[in-house]
Amino acid sequence: MSEGMKAVFAHRLLTECLRIARNQDHSVAVAIVDDGGNLMAFQRHENAFLAATDVSIAKAKTAHAFQRSTAEMQQTLEEGKFSYLSLPSAVPLAGGMPIVVNSRCIGGLGICGAPSAVDQEIAITALSTVVSN
Repeated sequence: MSEGMKAVFAHRLLTECLRIARNQDHSVAVAIVDDGGNLMAFQRHENAFLAATDVSIAKAKTAHAFQRSTAEMQQTLEEGKFSYLSLPSAVPLAGGMPIVVNSRCIGGLGICGAPSAVDQEIAITALSTVVSN
């Protein structure tokens, strides 16, 4: 893939995240942002809790902006380092991943609705599947 994220890639990633979540009986919201942090794709399962919408988008934007997984950020908090809490709009909860293709961050993926560790695993698995294809 060259120059940024394409809509077809975002749709494939969204579809794969929802497939994995559904197979595990989780109702989630999935958000994908492009390299400018703009929402590119989004879907919320009808049984996902309402706040999952905003949280999934915030996780995607956070992962993109910091170019690191939000699980790593959550781990930092759990270790007693609270600096992320002072940053406006940062959501240091597992479930957000930067989307890296050919060593370039082209966006962010955020998932919310399952336990955060499961959100993270869905994101990792879907990214691995879609980026490798």
